[in-house]
Amino acid sequence: NQWYKVFAVLMDKNTRITAVTRCYIMEPRESYEVYGDRPFTVFPCGLCKVDDKLLVSYGAADFASGIGEIDLSRLMSLLDKNRI
Repeated sequence: NQWYKVFAVLMDKNTRITAVTRCYIMEPRESYEVYGDRPFTVFPCGLCKVDDKLLVSYGAADFASGIGEIDLSRLMSLLDKNRI
């Protein structure tokens, strides 16, 4: 099977990539992400910062939508470990 997973990148103001997460920050695990028109797929569509949390709206298997959450400090820690 082909899986669609998500890394995070950090870019400077000139859109030059300065860091990339070493591991995926999103991958299909829930049944609505695994079964659908496009199985094993998650794809981010939007992002909203609320306090120290990032809320990510995403499509799941071309069948459903979801909201993911990650602590901004946790994400920045992952990015800081893999600066380019």
